[in-house]
Amino acid sequence: MVRNYIRKTTRRAWTVTQLTGAIRDVRSGQSTNSVCQKYAIPKRTLRRYLEKQGGTKGNVVLPHLGNFVPIFDEEQEDRLVGIIIRMSDCGYGLTSKVVRSLAFQFAETNNITHPFDMEKQHAGLGWFIGFRRRHPNLALRTPEKTSMARSTGFNRAAVNVFYDNLERIYGSSVYSPDRIWNADETGFSTVPNKSSKVLAVKGRRQVGAISSAERGVNTTVMMTVSAAGQYLPPMFIFPRQRMNDALKIGAPAGSIFECNPSGWSTVSTCTKWFDHFLAYARPTAEAPVLLILDGHSSHTKNVEMIEKAARNNVRILSIPPHTSHKLQPLDVSVMGPLKTKYGQAVDRLLRREPGRVVTVYDVATLVNEAFEATATMKNAVAGFRATGIHPFDTGLFSDADFAAATNLIASNRTADKNVQTEAIKPTPSTAAQFITFSMCENNSYMTTQDKPGHDDLIQVNGCELLQFEIPHQERNEPEFGWEVSGDSEFLTVDPNVYYTVEKNGAVTIQRLEATELNELLTLEEQQLDTNRNSVSLIDHAARDGPDTTKVTKFELSPEPVGPAPVARKRKSQKRKGEQSEELTSTAYRERLLKQSAEKEVKNIKKGQRRNKRKKADTNTDTDVLCPSCGVRFSDSIDGRGWMMCLKCRVWYHSECGSNDEMMCEACS
Repeated sequence: MVRNYIRKTTRRAWTVTQLTGAIRDVRSGQSTNSVCQKYAIPKRTLRRYLEKQGGTKGNVVLPHLGNFVPIFDEEQEDRLVGIIIRMSDCGYGLTSKVVRSLAFQFAETNNITHPFDMEKQHAGLGWFIGFRRRHPNLALRTPEKTSMARSTGFNRAAVNVFYDNLERIYGSSVYSPDRIWNADETGFSTVPNKSSKVLAVKGRRQVGAISSAERGVNTTVMMTVSAAGQYLPPMFIFPRQRMNDALKIGAPAGSIFECNPSGWSTVSTCTKWFDHFLAYARPTAEAPVLLILDGHSSHTKNVEMIEKAARNNVRILSIPPHTSHKLQPLDVSVMGPLKTKYGQAVDRLLRREPGRVVTVYDVATLVNEAFEATATMKNAVAGFRATGIHPFDTGLFSDADFAAATNLIASNRTADKNVQTEAIKPTPSTAAQFITFSMCENNSYMTTQDKPGHDDLIQVNGCELLQFEIPHQERNEPEFGWEVSGDSEFLTVDPNVYYTVEKNGAVTIQRLEATELNELLTLEEQQLDTNRNSVSLIDHAARDGPDTTKVTKFELSPEPVGPAPVARKRKSQKRKGEQSEELTSTAYRERLLKQSAEKEVKNIKKGQRRNKRKKADTNTDTDVLCPSCGVRFSDSIDGRGWMMCLKCRVWYHSECGSNDEMMCEACS
């Protein structure tokens, strides 16, 4: 087919809508000449369609013009478009080559005449270009890699919990946009992950770009932004033991700095940042502040920060795990442009000073350059709007946004569910139905409905299909031969289940006991059974007669290669039990204090056991005294009845404390 066809005639310049309107006007009593001039339709053409029976009924059917006949009609192409969009929503987008192969299989399954390549089994490039031109809503996009944890974590149930908590907070107090904040950490490496595109000679296989090193040194920067477009000076966390004033050169005005060996955010660095946040936000009882954070342990397990927030009229709300790419304003609209501008700043520095190596002493200056270019009010407001936080919008995400999680969660439930095979009782009907059991790549059988007129054993795309004709009351044709339709299902085949085809065409499923199996199988078949090949189809009767009863056994077992390896338990990426919570609520604070106290007790007991193994005396590092009664912690039973003061961090008996359960008698 010609890829860029240019029309050479003006035949049928009018549309079906114009012709239908002209016929309606003539039937209503208007003159033919005026109607032809009004709709730009030749008089002879209008009279011809008026004389046709379709014209009198108002149903206009236009014959095809030209030699180029479309392969698929509009309805069939809409089916292809629906599959492409559905796979993209689920996170398994189709490439151009896969779409071309899909078009070939669709034409073959539906017996559509096509000029596609039979050897390569895919449609041509010209068809694909025309397909995209006919459907401009489809575009080739570079997908963003999304982990399995994020794909399953962003589900409707977790998002609804977050919005319910946010709605409850909004209902208890009024928060203006300048009182709604979001904070998040991100890393800036001396070697950016993504380089900018450059011009080079066409056809050259490799184009290099000078970088400081093979792997860079990462510096954590904590950003804070409000729904009104305000930005707080960032906090830099350098991977060093001690601070150096040279690291602060070129940083944004008002920035704060910390160091730790890893360069990551910790409880202590987060607490220092929170003091920095309070100095700028200045929350009061009349103007409280809402702070939205992710579920990092330095936020959710930080007792000191949470208690300080509760005392200073700051309410902290955490987002669900693995949902920051959709529910965190900074991740949605600020971090991406910031990282891009940072990479461009690094490239400019290397071009400006050849031979220069970027170090951690240059990070503050480069981040400041990128920060000034991207820290705009427009980006900040867009992030809060895109997440539905402000303005508050619970219906922002549609079913397409949750399609990946819905598909993966449903697949996991199906895989974990034990399917019990039940007997199929044929129902009398005049119309027969063909059911195909096909072996899939994952060693499972898929049953689909196919059209009659095939042999018992056929091959489609290199896959053996065994067809049985059984009676059925209703007949539902699938859209595709390989697609699971309404009456299709994936079968988990039991080795002890036999599918019996009677002479009248009926299929029954029979479960046999071990003794019956030994009587039924021959010695040769038992040897095949113990060999455990991938799939064995055993016919127990010859296929030489119309009245022959045929029993076929399906075995699904992988072929062993040496001893089976021991499966190593992998740590689940999903953080169980975590969801969106208000960290400053009384219930969460009490639970966190209890967990912190239990951890402290556990550490003390661990130190006692270590000292006993070393046969050393108990020291003050592993044993404590109650400041009121002087009783040792080691003398108590299981460490019960002890609490830790939030102010002086001293352990004491709960009975010896003050009226305030969170402070000792000396600090109350």
